[in-house]
Amino acid sequence: MCNEGRNLLLENAELDDTEIRKGVQMAVDSVLENLSRSAQMISTSEEIAQVATTSINGDKDIGALVARTIELVRKAEGHIFITVFSHPHIYFFTEKLSDLNDVLSLLEIANPLLIIAEDFDDYLLDTIITRKLTAGIKVCAIKTNVPPDLFIPADCLKVGGTSRADTSKKKSIVTHAVNAAKAAIEQGIVPGGGIAFLNASKVLDKLQTANSDQKIGIQIVQNALKMPVCTIAGTAEVEGSVVGKLLGQDNPNLGYHATKVDEKCFNAAGEFVDLIKEGILDPLKVVRKVFIGATWPVVAVRRSPVTFRRSRRWSGNLPARSGGDSDDLPARSGNFPAKPMVVQQSSGEVR
Repeated sequence: MCNEGRNLLLENAELDDTEIRKGVQMAVDSVLENLSRSAQMISTSEEIAQVATTSINGDKDIGALVARTIELVRKAEGHIFITVFSHPHIYFFTEKLSDLNDVLSLLEIANPLLIIAEDFDDYLLDTIITRKLTAGIKVCAIKTNVPPDLFIPADCLKVGGTSRADTSKKKSIVTHAVNAAKAAIEQGIVPGGGIAFLNASKVLDKLQTANSDQKIGIQIVQNALKMPVCTIAGTAEVEGSVVGKLLGQDNPNLGYHATKVDEKCFNAAGEFVDLIKEGILDPLKVVRKVFIGATWPVVAVRRSPVTFRRSRRWSGNLPARSGGDSDDLPARSGNFPAKPMVVQQSSGEVR
Protein backbone atom coordinates (compact mmCIF):
# COMPACT_ATOMS: atom_id res chain seq x y z
CA MET A 1 0.00 0.00 0.00
CA CYS A 2 2.81 2.41 0.89
CA ASN A 3 4.65 1.73 -2.36
CA GLU A 4 1.53 2.05 -4.49
CA GLY A 5 0.49 5.31 -2.85
CA ARG A 6 3.97 6.80 -3.09
CA ASN A 7 4.41 5.82 -6.73
CA LEU A 8 1.03 7.28 -7.67
CA LEU A 9 1.94 10.62 -6.11
CA LEU A 10 5.38 10.73 -7.71
CA GLU A 11 4.15 9.75 -11.17
CA ASN A 12 1.05 11.96 -11.23
CA ALA A 13 1.68 15.53 -10.16
CA GLU A 14 -1.97 16.45 -10.67
CA LEU A 15 -3.23 14.09 -7.97
CA ASP A 16 -4.32 15.57 -4.64
CA ASP A 17 -2.58 13.67 -1.84
CA THR A 18 -5.01 15.04 0.75
CA GLU A 19 -8.02 13.61 -1.11
CA ILE A 20 -6.26 10.28 -1.64
CA ARG A 21 -5.62 10.03 2.09
CA LYS A 22 -9.28 10.78 2.75
CA GLY A 23 -10.22 7.90 0.46
CA VAL A 24 -7.79 5.57 2.23
CA GLN A 25 -9.26 6.55 5.61
CA MET A 26 -12.79 5.94 4.34
CA ALA A 27 -11.77 2.47 3.21
CA VAL A 28 -10.02 1.69 6.51
CA ASP A 29 -13.07 2.66 8.56
CA SER A 30 -15.37 0.60 6.34
CA VAL A 31 -13.12 -2.49 6.49
CA LEU A 32 -12.78 -2.35 10.28
CA GLU A 33 -16.56 -2.12 10.63
CA ASN A 34 -17.04 -5.07 8.28
CA LEU A 35 -14.50 -7.21 10.13
CA SER A 36 -16.23 -6.54 13.45
CA ARG A 37 -19.66 -7.43 12.04
CA SER A 38 -18.42 -10.67 10.50
CA ALA A 39 -16.59 -11.97 13.59
CA GLN A 40 -17.87 -15.13 15.28
CA MET A 41 -17.71 -15.35 19.06
CA ILE A 42 -16.30 -18.49 20.69
CA SER A 43 -16.80 -20.00 24.12
CA THR A 44 -16.35 -23.78 24.16
CA SER A 45 -13.14 -25.52 25.15
CA GLU A 46 -12.92 -27.11 21.67
CA GLU A 47 -13.08 -23.70 19.96
CA ILE A 48 -10.45 -22.25 22.29
CA ALA A 49 -8.16 -25.21 21.63
CA GLN A 50 -8.63 -24.71 17.90
CA VAL A 51 -7.60 -21.05 18.07
CA ALA A 52 -4.57 -21.79 20.26
CA THR A 53 -3.47 -24.66 18.01
CA THR A 54 -3.74 -22.54 14.86
CA SER A 55 -1.74 -19.69 16.40
CA ILE A 56 1.29 -21.95 17.02
CA ASN A 57 1.39 -23.77 13.68
CA GLY A 58 -0.72 -26.78 14.58
CA ASP A 59 0.67 -28.01 17.91
CA LYS A 60 -2.48 -29.74 19.18
CA ASP A 61 -0.95 -30.75 22.52
CA ILE A 62 -0.23 -27.16 23.53
CA GLY A 63 -3.57 -26.04 22.08
CA ALA A 64 -5.38 -28.54 24.30
CA LEU A 65 -3.22 -27.52 27.28
CA VAL A 66 -4.15 -23.86 26.84
CA ALA A 67 -7.86 -24.72 26.54
CA ARG A 68 -7.79 -26.82 29.74
CA THR A 69 -5.91 -24.09 31.56
CA ILE A 70 -8.42 -21.42 30.56
CA GLU A 71 -11.31 -23.63 31.69
CA LEU A 72 -9.59 -24.19 35.02
CA VAL A 73 -9.02 -20.48 35.52
CA ARG A 74 -12.65 -19.78 34.61
CA LYS A 75 -13.81 -22.10 37.38
CA ALA A 76 -11.59 -20.23 39.80
CA GLU A 77 -12.90 -16.89 38.50
CA GLY A 78 -9.36 -15.63 38.14
CA HIS A 79 -7.08 -14.43 35.38
CA ILE A 80 -4.64 -16.02 32.98
CA PHE A 81 -1.03 -15.17 33.72
CA ILE A 82 2.38 -16.21 32.48
CA THR A 83 5.28 -16.10 34.91
CA VAL A 84 9.02 -16.58 34.48
CA PHE A 85 9.22 -18.50 37.76
CA SER A 86 11.00 -21.85 37.58
CA HIS A 87 9.60 -24.48 39.96
CA PRO A 88 7.58 -22.02 42.08
CA HIS A 89 6.13 -22.94 45.45
CA ILE A 90 2.35 -22.58 45.14
CA TYR A 91 0.07 -22.01 48.15
CA PHE A 92 -3.74 -21.85 48.03
CA PHE A 93 -5.87 -20.18 50.70
CA THR A 94 -9.65 -20.69 50.47
CA GLU A 95 -10.31 -17.67 52.66
CA LYS A 96 -9.02 -14.17 53.26
CA LEU A 97 -5.34 -14.08 54.21
CA SER A 98 -4.86 -11.73 57.15
CA ASP A 99 -2.18 -13.29 59.39
CA LEU A 100 1.15 -11.53 58.88
CA ASN A 101 3.05 -14.46 60.41
CA ASP A 102 1.74 -16.80 57.72
CA VAL A 103 3.02 -14.54 54.98
CA LEU A 104 6.38 -13.94 56.67
CA SER A 105 6.86 -17.68 57.10
CA LEU A 106 6.20 -18.29 53.41
CA LEU A 107 8.56 -15.51 52.38
CA GLU A 108 11.31 -17.06 54.49
CA ILE A 109 11.06 -20.63 53.20
CA ALA A 110 9.81 -20.32 49.62
CA ASN A 111 11.40 -18.61 46.62
CA PRO A 112 9.97 -18.23 44.03
CA LEU A 113 6.53 -18.07 45.60
CA LEU A 114 2.98 -17.98 44.23
CA ILE A 115 0.19 -17.19 46.70
CA ILE A 116 -3.46 -17.59 45.67
CA ALA A 117 -6.10 -16.48 48.16
CA GLU A 118 -9.69 -15.28 48.27
CA ASP A 119 -8.51 -11.91 49.56
CA PHE A 120 -5.54 -10.15 51.19
CA ASP A 121 -5.33 -7.49 53.87
CA ASP A 122 -3.71 -4.36 52.48
CA TYR A 123 -0.81 -4.40 54.91
CA LEU A 124 0.03 -7.96 53.83
CA LEU A 125 0.29 -6.86 50.21
CA ASP A 126 2.54 -3.98 51.31
CA THR A 127 4.77 -6.48 53.08
CA ILE A 128 4.95 -8.73 50.01
CA ILE A 129 5.82 -5.80 47.74
CA THR A 130 8.48 -4.53 50.15
CA ARG A 131 10.15 -7.94 50.37
CA LYS A 132 10.04 -8.28 46.59
CA LEU A 133 11.78 -4.94 46.09
CA THR A 134 14.30 -5.05 48.93
CA ALA A 135 15.18 -8.74 49.19
CA GLY A 136 14.72 -9.66 45.53
CA ILE A 137 12.23 -12.42 46.33
CA LYS A 138 10.29 -13.68 43.33
CA VAL A 139 6.72 -13.58 44.56
CA CYS A 140 3.32 -13.27 42.92
CA ALA A 141 0.02 -12.81 44.82
CA ILE A 142 -3.32 -13.49 43.11
CA LYS A 143 -6.70 -12.55 44.54
CA THR A 144 -9.47 -14.90 43.38
CA ASN A 145 -12.24 -17.16 44.64
CA VAL A 146 -10.64 -20.57 45.15
CA PRO A 147 -13.06 -23.50 45.32
CA PRO A 148 -12.26 -25.85 48.22
CA ASP A 149 -12.11 -28.81 45.84
CA LEU A 150 -9.81 -27.08 43.37
CA PHE A 151 -7.06 -29.31 42.06
CA ILE A 152 -4.45 -29.06 39.34
CA PRO A 153 -4.25 -32.09 37.01
CA ALA A 154 -0.84 -33.69 36.68
CA ASP A 155 -0.74 -32.96 32.95
CA CYS A 156 -1.92 -29.27 33.16
CA LEU A 157 -0.43 -25.92 33.93
CA LYS A 158 3.26 -26.88 33.47
CA VAL A 159 5.74 -26.15 30.75
CA GLY A 160 9.30 -27.48 30.84
CA GLY A 161 12.27 -28.34 28.66
CA THR A 162 15.63 -30.06 28.56
CA SER A 163 17.51 -26.77 28.95
CA ARG A 164 16.92 -23.16 29.87
CA ALA A 165 16.82 -22.20 26.20
CA ASP A 166 14.31 -24.96 25.45
CA THR A 167 12.14 -23.93 28.39
CA SER A 168 12.26 -20.29 27.31
CA LYS A 169 11.24 -21.26 23.77
CA LYS A 170 8.29 -23.35 24.98
CA LYS A 171 7.20 -20.61 27.36
CA SER A 172 7.20 -18.15 24.45
CA ILE A 173 5.06 -20.53 22.38
CA VAL A 174 2.57 -21.03 25.19
CA THR A 175 2.42 -17.28 25.84
CA HIS A 176 1.61 -16.70 22.17
CA ALA A 177 -1.12 -19.37 22.25
CA VAL A 178 -2.66 -17.95 25.43
CA ASN A 179 -2.69 -14.42 23.99
CA ALA A 180 -4.34 -15.66 20.80
CA ALA A 181 -6.99 -17.53 22.78
CA LYS A 182 -7.68 -14.51 25.00
CA ALA A 183 -7.99 -12.27 21.95
CA ALA A 184 -10.42 -14.70 20.31
CA ILE A 185 -12.56 -14.92 23.44
CA GLU A 186 -12.62 -11.13 23.75
CA GLN A 187 -13.56 -10.13 20.18
CA GLY A 188 -14.25 -13.35 18.25
CA ILE A 189 -12.66 -15.01 15.22
CA VAL A 190 -12.68 -14.58 11.45
CA PRO A 191 -11.71 -17.04 8.69
CA GLY A 192 -7.99 -17.12 7.97
CA GLY A 193 -6.08 -17.52 4.74
CA GLY A 194 -6.74 -13.88 3.79
CA ILE A 195 -10.47 -14.56 3.30
CA ALA A 196 -11.57 -12.03 5.93
CA PHE A 197 -9.68 -9.32 4.04
CA LEU A 198 -10.98 -10.50 0.66
CA ASN A 199 -14.58 -10.42 1.91
CA ALA A 200 -14.04 -6.94 3.34
CA SER A 201 -12.75 -5.72 -0.03
CA LYS A 202 -16.22 -6.27 -1.53
CA VAL A 203 -17.86 -3.62 0.66
CA LEU A 204 -15.52 -0.96 -0.73
CA ASP A 205 -17.30 -1.15 -4.09
CA LYS A 206 -20.31 0.52 -2.48
CA LEU A 207 -18.50 3.47 -0.93
CA GLN A 208 -19.57 6.87 -2.27
CA THR A 209 -16.72 9.29 -2.97
CA ALA A 210 -16.65 13.03 -3.61
CA ASN A 211 -14.01 12.87 -6.34
CA SER A 212 -11.76 10.58 -8.35
CA ASP A 213 -8.78 11.06 -6.02
CA GLN A 214 -10.74 9.63 -3.09
CA LYS A 215 -11.67 6.71 -5.33
CA ILE A 216 -7.97 6.09 -5.96
CA GLY A 217 -7.35 5.97 -2.20
CA ILE A 218 -10.08 3.37 -1.79
CA GLN A 219 -8.66 1.35 -4.68
CA ILE A 220 -5.22 1.28 -3.04
CA VAL A 221 -6.68 -0.37 0.05
CA GLN A 222 -8.90 -2.70 -2.00
CA ASN A 223 -5.93 -3.98 -4.00
CA ALA A 224 -3.96 -4.64 -0.83
CA LEU A 225 -6.86 -6.59 0.75
CA LYS A 226 -6.79 -9.07 -2.13
CA MET A 227 -3.06 -9.74 -1.95
CA PRO A 228 -2.98 -12.46 0.77
CA VAL A 229 -5.40 -14.71 -1.14
CA CYS A 230 -3.70 -13.88 -4.45
CA THR A 231 -0.33 -14.86 -2.98
CA ILE A 232 -1.60 -18.20 -1.64
CA ALA A 233 -3.41 -19.03 -4.89
CA GLY A 234 -0.47 -17.83 -6.95
CA THR A 235 1.86 -20.20 -5.13
CA ALA A 236 -0.48 -23.04 -6.13
CA GLU A 237 -0.59 -21.61 -9.69
CA VAL A 238 -4.38 -21.16 -9.62
CA GLU A 239 -4.62 -17.45 -8.83
CA GLY A 240 -7.16 -16.34 -11.44
CA SER A 241 -9.74 -19.07 -10.94
CA VAL A 242 -9.55 -19.09 -7.13
CA VAL A 243 -9.79 -15.35 -6.54
CA GLY A 244 -12.60 -15.00 -9.07
CA LYS A 245 -14.67 -17.78 -7.50
CA LEU A 246 -14.18 -16.50 -3.96
CA LEU A 247 -15.16 -12.97 -4.91
CA GLY A 248 -18.35 -14.27 -6.51
CA GLN A 249 -19.63 -16.44 -3.65
CA ASP A 250 -21.68 -15.52 -0.56
CA ASN A 251 -20.35 -17.97 2.06
CA PRO A 252 -18.06 -15.81 4.25
CA ASN A 253 -16.19 -18.87 5.54
CA LEU A 254 -15.41 -20.45 2.18
CA GLY A 255 -11.75 -20.33 1.26
CA TYR A 256 -9.05 -22.09 -0.70
CA HIS A 257 -7.04 -24.72 1.17
CA ALA A 258 -3.91 -24.86 -1.00
CA THR A 259 -2.37 -27.84 0.83
CA LYS A 260 -5.50 -29.92 1.39
CA VAL A 261 -4.52 -33.58 1.01
CA ASP A 262 -6.55 -35.85 -1.25
CA GLU A 263 -7.24 -38.92 0.91
CA LYS A 264 -7.51 -41.17 -2.15
CA CYS A 265 -4.08 -40.52 -3.60
CA PHE A 266 -2.43 -38.80 -0.58
CA ASN A 267 -1.28 -35.90 -2.70
CA ALA A 268 -1.69 -32.21 -2.02
CA ALA A 269 -4.73 -31.15 -4.02
CA GLY A 270 -6.01 -27.72 -3.09
CA GLU A 271 -9.76 -27.38 -2.71
CA PHE A 272 -12.44 -25.02 -1.44
CA VAL A 273 -13.39 -25.65 2.19
CA ASP A 274 -15.11 -24.06 5.17
CA LEU A 275 -12.06 -22.48 6.78
CA ILE A 276 -13.58 -22.22 10.25
CA LYS A 277 -14.37 -25.95 10.32
CA GLU A 278 -10.89 -26.72 9.02
CA GLY A 279 -9.33 -24.69 11.83
CA ILE A 280 -7.92 -22.02 9.52
CA LEU A 281 -8.90 -18.93 11.46
CA ASP A 282 -7.57 -15.79 13.11
CA PRO A 283 -8.61 -13.81 16.20
CA LEU A 284 -10.35 -10.60 15.10
CA LYS A 285 -8.26 -8.55 17.51
CA VAL A 286 -5.06 -9.71 15.82
CA VAL A 287 -6.43 -9.12 12.30
CA ARG A 288 -7.51 -5.59 13.19
CA LYS A 289 -4.08 -4.72 14.60
CA VAL A 290 -2.32 -6.10 11.53
CA PHE A 291 -4.59 -4.14 9.20
CA ILE A 292 -4.28 -0.88 11.11
CA GLY A 293 -0.50 -1.28 11.31
CA ALA A 294 -0.33 -1.77 7.54
CA THR A 295 -2.55 1.18 6.64
CA TRP A 296 -1.52 3.99 8.97
CA PRO A 297 1.62 4.89 6.94
CA VAL A 298 -0.60 5.23 3.85
CA VAL A 299 -2.96 7.54 5.71
CA ALA A 300 0.00 9.64 6.79
CA VAL A 301 1.68 9.82 3.39
CA ARG A 302 1.82 13.19 1.67
CA ARG A 303 3.79 14.83 -1.10
CA SER A 304 6.38 17.22 0.31
CA PRO A 305 9.70 18.66 -0.92
CA VAL A 306 12.84 16.76 0.08
CA THR A 307 16.28 18.36 0.16
CA PHE A 308 19.57 16.44 -0.04
CA ARG A 309 22.88 18.13 0.69
CA ARG A 310 26.34 16.74 -0.03
CA SER A 311 28.73 17.77 2.72
CA ARG A 312 32.32 18.81 1.92
CA ARG A 313 35.31 16.93 3.29
CA TRP A 314 37.75 18.89 5.37
CA SER A 315 41.36 18.14 6.32
CA GLY A 316 42.33 18.64 9.93
CA ASN A 317 40.12 19.63 12.83
CA LEU A 318 37.46 22.26 12.54
CA PRO A 319 38.37 25.46 14.43
CA ALA A 320 36.17 26.86 17.12
CA ARG A 321 33.57 29.21 15.68
CA SER A 322 31.92 32.22 17.19
CA GLY A 323 29.60 33.03 14.33
CA GLY A 324 29.91 33.93 10.69
CA ASP A 325 29.02 32.02 7.55
CA SER A 326 30.43 29.13 5.55
CA ASP A 327 33.39 31.25 4.36
CA ASP A 328 34.84 30.92 7.88
CA LEU A 329 35.49 27.21 7.25
CA PRO A 330 39.02 26.01 6.41
CA ALA A 331 40.11 25.29 2.85
CA ARG A 332 38.50 22.26 1.30
CA SER A 333 40.38 19.17 0.15
CA GLY A 334 39.49 16.84 -2.72
CA ASN A 335 37.53 17.55 -5.86
CA PHE A 336 34.36 19.03 -4.40
CA PRO A 337 32.44 22.10 -5.52
CA ALA A 338 32.99 25.32 -3.65
CA LYS A 339 29.31 25.44 -2.75
CA PRO A 340 27.24 22.50 -1.37
CA MET A 341 25.36 20.61 -4.06
CA VAL A 342 21.61 20.90 -3.47
CA VAL A 343 19.09 18.49 -4.96
CA GLN A 344 15.41 19.25 -4.44
CA GLN A 345 12.74 16.66 -5.12
CA SER A 346 9.20 17.93 -5.49
CA SER A 347 6.19 16.48 -7.28
CA GLY A 348 8.31 13.71 -8.75
CA GLU A 349 10.81 16.07 -10.43
CA VAL A 350 14.52 16.35 -9.64
CA ARG A 351 16.00 19.79 -10.16
